[in-house]
Formats: sequence, C-alpha cells, structure tokens
Amino acid sequence: TPAPTFTPSPAASRITVEEGDVGLYDVCRRHCFEKWPGRTVSPELDMYARQVAQLNGLAWGNRGPRITPGQELEMPACP
Repeated sequence: TPAPTFTPSPAASRITVEEGDVGLYDVCRRHCFEKWPGRTVSPELDMYARQVAQLNGLAWGNRGPRITPGQELEMPACP
C-alpha cells in the first residue's frame, strides 16, 4: 500500500519544538490542544503526526521521528 500523501492547507503554520516535547505526538497535541487534551494516541492523532512528519521530511521510525528542542516544524491545520 502506498504511503498517504498530504497537501498542506493555506491555514498551515509553524511551531517550535519545546524542551518538554518528548516526541511528535506531544508537538501535535500542543498545536491542536483542544483536539487531543489527553495522553492517548488515537488513530486520528497518529495520522496527523505522520502528516506532520511527511510535510517536514522526517523519517518515521519505530518510535516516530527524532525531533529536538528549538527545531521549527511546519504544521498543517488541525483536523
């Protein structure tokens, strides 16, 4: 099955990875805080995080892509 493709919407924005962000799921939760307030990784959060990784050219490993504090990421509009 081919990987899904994602085209960012005009509402895309940038976010800076903060010291407390353990992984991309944390960044996505912070960006869409009303959408995913808890710690559970829903299928929708996983799909969004993979879109963020693809948009930023980040390889998805078994623990998600490696991110570092201070790194800027292009974020698509919240689903």
